[in-house]
Amino acid sequence: MGILHEAAFNGDAEKVKALIEAGADVDARAKDGQTALHTAAYWGHTEIALALVSAGADVDARAKDGDTALHKAAWLNYTEIALALVSAGADVDARAKDGDTALHKAAWLNYTEIALALVSAGADVDARAKDGDTALHKAAWLNYTEIALALVSAGADVDARAKDGDTALHKAAWLNYTEIALALVSAGADVNAEKENGNTALHTAALDGRTETVKALVSAGADVNVRSKDGDTALHRAAWWDRTETVKALVSVGADVNAENEDGGTPLYLAAFSGRTETVKALVSAGADVDARAKDGDTPLHRAAWWGRTETVKTLVSAGADVNVRSKDGQTALHKAASMGRTETVSVLRSAGAVE
Repeated sequence: MGILHEAAFNGDAEKVKALIEAGADVDARAKDGQTALHTAAYWGHTEIALALVSAGADVDARAKDGDTALHKAAWLNYTEIALALVSAGADVDARAKDGDTALHKAAWLNYTEIALALVSAGADVDARAKDGDTALHKAAWLNYTEIALALVSAGADVDARAKDGDTALHKAAWLNYTEIALALVSAGADVNAEKENGNTALHTAALDGRTETVKALVSAGADVNVRSKDGDTALHRAAWWDRTETVKALVSVGADVNAENEDGGTPLYLAAFSGRTETVKALVSAGADVDARAKDGDTPLHRAAWWGRTETVKTLVSAGADVNVRSKDGQTALHKAASMGRTETVSVLRSAGAVE
């Protein structure tokens, strides 16, 4: 660390000014590529930062991590320094190596004041990082409702897509941030926006069992029976992942309990397949067809028997499943269980009247 850097680090404004007067190189670099201006911005030494700028310091100099002094000021929430840098000509949309602008940094850390100051200074509110995230994505990901709404009010595209297809609403739904999800919808977010795979925020919330968010999204107009590209509804996702309470919530708001995906599988079929017994009970209670067939002719009972899901088999049998129905390959649930050596399941099926 050079003498100028050291003085900037220590906040010694008089020494910095004396060194400048003596002809010190204001853009000299430390080993990490930082100038004294980076150091002053990082540590919040406003007087020193202003002195360096007045002496002609390069306001857009990059450290090895790609950060400018403005990135440092935004990261540490030094609004006065950030605005001084912008006034001195700093590129308000300069990108670090990860593609982040100073606005991304401010949003990531929930610094509303500096974020709005940057926007007022001309920052691109929809600038993309390398992962395609805008500052609004960052705010939604971390449940920062205030800054998210501030960004929307400043003109942020509420339906902007990241590279993975996520909108800010997808992010909020995935992490069960109900308040921010509703705030985004109220601000005009498309509640039924689809990713490339057809997943909406409702699919995302259902898959992870975010029951309160599921309810909120449906109340806000989400299509409870919308299909992803593979034909799954939110109920399919919740059933597969054994999100029993979410299944109940979806059914209560009109989810089609017998909806078929592209393979012909119903939510009950998926729940039985993966041995989600409590979810199977919930679906049966909601009127699911226990003998519904997928495209291969298998019923939920065939699938449960194949995988030796004995408790699920018992539940399906008690619900009236046909133990002797044959799939397209001519096999019954008993054949499936026997072929896989599921001894306990075979016994249950025989007791229920299954025949060879």
